[in-house]
Amino acid sequence: MVPTHPARFLHKHRIEALTDGIYAVAMTILVLELKFPHGAEFTTRAAFHAELLHLIPKFIAWLISFFILATFWISHHRAFHFVKRVDVKLLWINILGLLFASFLPFAASLVGEHAGFFVAQVIYAVDMAAMALIAIWQINHLAAKPEICDPPVPHYVLKAVRFRCGSIVAVAALAIGISFWNPYFGTTAFILMVVLGRIGRRMEQRGAEREALLSSDRPFP
Repeated sequence: MVPTHPARFLHKHRIEALTDGIYAVAMTILVLELKFPHGAEFTTRAAFHAELLHLIPKFIAWLISFFILATFWISHHRAFHFVKRVDVKLLWINILGLLFASFLPFAASLVGEHAGFFVAQVIYAVDMAAMALIAIWQINHLAAKPEICDPPVPHYVLKAVRFRCGSIVAVAALAIGISFWNPYFGTTAFILMVVLGRIGRRMEQRGAEREALLSSDRPFP
């Protein structure tokens, strides 16, 4: 047997720490777009309310982006529960995912500040879709490489991740289609992720219950 070279693998805790840090920074940067003009003075209540209304697109972009990042972070945490060690391919898949995660605050600022521009909506949706596709690539890699996992990734987890991330890709495509008709409504498509996310969690829960039931029915050796 050819021994496994230790230089080909990394401790998963280093990757988890890097991921946690980048997601925390990205989620914090998102809120920096929610600010009034520096030194603004409002002589009437109507002017103050008008400025608040001007922040609505930014607030929507912040809210959707924050929860989407949280969803990807939770998904990453669950996937790495099964990881025993990190090979080079998994390392670079993870770094590529972090690349697009760190880009999301910029994409969110575009749709928040320029919600009426089709290109801004496309950039935002494409970034979301890229993060989802990379998450699918990552879970597929874990399923194909059981030697780096302990325990192996269950089939129901693989199925649930594919559904959730595939849904994000589909919603991103829908957002682009809506934006072609009216860019101001593009980001509203991502509200569908609330329903689709619940379906994905329910799929995973049922799969876990089915797996536990099958395990309890197996005879002891």
